[in-house]
Amino acid sequence: MFGTLMADLQSAGIEPARQVRVKAVYDDDLGRYLTALGLDPSSDTLGRCKFCAGAVTRDNLAALFPLSGSIKLACDHAPCMRGLQELIVTGRVRL
Repeated sequence: MFGTLMADLQSAGIEPARQVRVKAVYDDDLGRYLTALGLDPSSDTLGRCKFCAGAVTRDNLAALFPLSGSIKLACDHAPCMRGLQELIVTGRVRL
């Protein structure tokens, strides 16, 4: 899931402006990680995408990232990936 972020960005036509280190979580560890962040991994919906406000599930979860003192979610839609890229490039989000 997270390990494919760069491939997902490239397939969406997004080329990174600079090299960034991406932290990844194995699928087997995702449930524990979500629980540690206060999210319910057994829920159908983990929350809302920061960019499109659509439902984020384990199947379409592309990223979890800190912003304004809380953890935000991003789904795997190309416009949302571009939004996340913009936050990373401008330095508002550090992964």
